[in-house]
Order: sequence, then structure tokens, then C-alpha cells
Amino acid sequence: RKPAADAAVPLPPGMDQTDLPLIPAILKGLLGTAKIIKLYPLKSKAVSSAIDQLVSGLNTVLQKQNPFSISHAANTLLINNERVDVSEFKTFAQAFTQFLESIGLKSLAFVQGFTRGELESFISALKELPPEGVDAKYWQDFSSQQELTGIVFDKHVFEIRVAQKSSQTGEAPAMVTGVPMNLDESAVEPIANESFDAFLTALPELVPALFDSGEDQKLRQVISQLFLGLADRDVPVREKVIDTARNLMESLQPAFQHDLAALLADPLRNEFVREEDPKVTVAMAALMNRLFVNLIGFSDYPPAARLITQLQKRLKQLSEQDDPNAQRLSKSLDIRLNPATQNLLIADLKSGDSPRQRNAVQLLESLGPIAVPILIDTLKQEEDYRARQAAAAILSKQGPQAIGRLKRLLVLEITPEERVRVLNVIDTVTSDVFTELVHALRDDNKQVRLAAFQLAERLKDDRTVDMLLENARSAKGEIAVAAVNTLEKLKPPEALNTLSDILKTTREEELRLACCRALGSIAKPECVEPLTLVLAKKSLLLRRPLYSPRLRATAAFALGQIPQAQAVKTLATYVNDPDQRIREVARNVVQKVKLATRPRRATASAAK
Repeated sequence: RKPAADAAVPLPPGMDQTDLPLIPAILKGLLGTAKIIKLYPLKSKAVSSAIDQLVSGLNTVLQKQNPFSISHAANTLLINNERVDVSEFKTFAQAFTQFLESIGLKSLAFVQGFTRGELESFISALKELPPEGVDAKYWQDFSSQQELTGIVFDKHVFEIRVAQKSSQTGEAPAMVTGVPMNLDESAVEPIANESFDAFLTALPELVPALFDSGEDQKLRQVISQLFLGLADRDVPVREKVIDTARNLMESLQPAFQHDLAALLADPLRNEFVREEDPKVTVAMAALMNRLFVNLIGFSDYPPAARLITQLQKRLKQLSEQDDPNAQRLSKSLDIRLNPATQNLLIADLKSGDSPRQRNAVQLLESLGPIAVPILIDTLKQEEDYRARQAAAAILSKQGPQAIGRLKRLLVLEITPEERVRVLNVIDTVTSDVFTELVHALRDDNKQVRLAAFQLAERLKDDRTVDMLLENARSAKGEIAVAAVNTLEKLKPPEALNTLSDILKTTREEELRLACCRALGSIAKPECVEPLTLVLAKKSLLLRRPLYSPRLRATAAFALGQIPQAQAVKTLATYVNDPDQRIREVARNVVQKVKLATRPRRATASAAK
């Protein structure tokens, strides 16, 4: 917002470089007079001469700059709230900034028509300041007691100009008098109705100026006053307030639009809850829509989420009451996020930054049905699994219509690659996907079927067993192996015969291995025989084991998972098998049985 510290900044409008020497002269005069008054009486020649020079210099400046305000922000001297190049009088500028701080002021302004008597009153006050120090309130009280009109303390230049216009037209002063620089917004009282219109008139100049000078606290106070007591004002005034806020948004640069949106969001939302007039309600909703889009464009999700949530609550309330204004209000919820904003949301979803993820999730949840297309597109297109999981979790809360839309899309509308991505996370959305799973298990695309097997494994739905058995019998390669691996997880007893048959007939090593593991997982007595056959069967000619060492070891391990006496008996015959893996499995199982029987024998002996 602010120029670099060493940048040469133009003088305020109305002044040129020939006027630049006037500024250090006034600074020097004020500083010198503040020192002299502590040494000499007010009517002394030294003080009178200093005041004469000040009056002359100020009158010259006020012919071009009325009012003439000297203030400071972040140790920077401002003239009429504008930075000036102080490189030629840097010492005086720093000294005057320190002087203002020492007397508790942020700004000191002079208005055309100020009197010598007013200046003498101010200078005299500097001589006898309370030892405990002073603040802005002290000078406000001093101004009231002395009835000063030409010297103004801690007022923005635009406040002073509004007051000047009001005095010229004979209207009550409507400057932002309720917003002195030293007050917190919690201390602000509503502006009187007779002054409020002039306050609104001043905002188009005041707000941009406050942004330019970086006076954030003053901006908050101004916005607070804009909405303070709004519900008690007349309908036309409330409409004008919303129009003014909208026009301010449109007049600012994009970055400042976001800052203003952040300031407007919560006060507007609070008034929206209380508003009863239909026309004002719709106008507020339209502005809330505008603020929402602006906020999320800068990834400022929390206030945006609060805005949209309040809009949806109000719409729901009106719809339940069959209010005719519900349809008009619903237009404010017709929010379309541009692709760039959607990409930002997805980037936040898949980031490793917890606050970013949380804020993005909160926003998408608050969008309700509006977010459904975005969430579904994320499930279809996003490669990042984290983002898809987050989107699926949000979609699961959007109701049966959103879930039904995703299920239809999974069967009918998308490419195999998109179908795989959806299958990977759809069980986060809903577990009622049997029909969709059946379609996926019969899909022509290999990757889709593999993803469907993984989904069946996660769902553990017994209804899929027949489909899995069909794929195990008829499919080849990875598909058949994936089907058997899924059966291993589901452990259906009815798969025994099919698995045994495949084990005997297939020549695919990986499928045989999968069948052995599945039989061991099912662990029924009927599983022992086919596994024993793998271990024992030999070739007719060479009398060597028929199956590979890896398959025999897998069969032995599977037998070790079956808690049946026949399995133990079979393994006991292989404790000296040439294959070390088989020996270890067999010996471990036999040893466990021996250890388990010792306590029983000891108990029986003790009983005798």
C-alpha cells in the first residue's frame, strides 16, 4: 500500500515543488515556538515574533491546501494524509513526528480562517502540559473548552472537509466525528440520523484515502459506523447504505476490494439476519454474493463461508414459510466459481498445510449443493488421492441427490480413467454401491475391474462373492488374481470348491499363489486337502515335487493358518523338508502344538 521509504512522492494536489520550502518552515516554526513558550511569556517579543511568522506561513499554505494537516504513521510524516519527499528536511520531519507523539497526537490540522488567538491558546497549552502526560482526549476537551474551529486535533483531512461543507450549507456537521483516531470501534456510537446522509456522501472520498494511507484501524471504525444502528434507520436509508457499500467495492482496486470485503463481511452478515424488509434483504444478499466471490478469490475462506452459510439459512427459512421472496433470494446463491478459483480450492485441499485444508473444507461444506459439481469434478479428474478423499468426505454430507448423481455418473458418463479415480474413494461417500460395483466388475477396462476388486475388498459385501468367483474362474492374469485376493479378504466358505478347482487346473503361478493364500485365510477343514496336495504331489517321471518351491512354501504357510488337527498332522511330516521355508513353518506349528498341550498334561497329572 505504501511507497518505499526512500521514494520521492509527489506533493498533495494543489501544491507544487515551489511550495515545498513552506512545509519545513512551518515545521520549524511550530517546533521553535513550542520551545520558546517554555522560556518566555506568551506576550513576550520572542514568542510574539515566532507566532507572527507561523500565522504568515500557515495563511500562505492554506491558500493552496485547505485544510492543512500534518500527521504521522509508522514514523512517516504525512501532509494531508499524503507522503511527501522529506529528504531535504529529514531532521525537521523526524523531530516533528516525535513532537506529535510526545503531546499525544496523531495529527494536527489548520483550517483557513483560523485566528491568531486560537494559535496563542494552543501554544500556551504547550507550556503547561500536565506532568502525567496527555492524550487525544485531552486535546479534544481542550478544543471544546476553547471553542476552537481553526485548529483541529486527530481528525482525518476528509472529516474536516465534510465539516467545512456542512458549515457552508448550514447543515449539521456530519464529519466522521464518532470515529476519532484514538477510539476503538467498540466505543463508537451510531451517527445521528440528521448527519448520516453527509457521512455516506463523504465515504467515496474517505475510504480510498484511508486505504492509501494504510489507516486500518480508522477503516474498521468507519465500516463499524456504517452499519451501527442500521436496523433502526428508515428503509430508504438502509437501501442507500447497501448501495454505498456496493459502489465502494466497485470503485477500489482489486487488492483493496478484498480488504474492504473482509471488513464488510461480518457487519453485513449480522444486519442481514435482522433485516425484515424484502427489498433490502435481496439487496443485502446480492452484496453478500459479491463479497463471497471476492473473498474466495484471495483464498480468504472463513468469512466467505460465514456469508454463504447465512444466505442458505435465510433461504431455507423463507422457503419453509412459502415466502414469495425466496425465489428472488435464491438468485443470490447462484454462485459460479471460475476455473482459477476452483484450482485454488483444490490446491488447498491437497496441500499438506492443515489450516489451508481446513479452511477449504469449511468453505466447500458451506456451499452446499453449489459445491457438488466441483466436488464431483475433483473425484473424476484430480490425480492427488488426498484431494479426492477430502472431496468425497464433503460430498457425503450433501444429501441423497448428490450421492445419486455420483453413482449414475460412475456407471454411465465417464472415461475409464475417471471411473478408476471415483472407485478409489466412492466408499467414503456411500457404502450403498452394490449395483455400481457389479457394473465395474464387468467393465471391459482392466484397470476399472482392478479398482472394483479393491472397492469390494474395502466394502466386504457378501453379495459380491458370486461376481468375484466368476472373475476368478473366467478371467486371466491380474484380473483373476485380484478377484482371488479379494476373496481372501472376504473369506466366504462358498468359495472353497472354486478355489480348489482353480488350484488344480490353472497353470498361472500367481493365480495358484493367490488361491493358496485365500484357502489359508478361509481356514476351513475342507481347505487342508487341496493345500496338502500342493505340498505332496510329485511328478510321475522324476518323482520330484510337481509344484515350484515358492508355491509349496505358500501352501505350507497357508496350512499353518488353519487351526485344524489334520493341518498340523500334515505339516508334521515336513519338519525335515529340503526347503528351509517349509521346514520352518512346519516346525513352528508343531512346536506351538507341543507347548499348548503341556499345560493340559500338567493339569491332568495334578488332578490324579
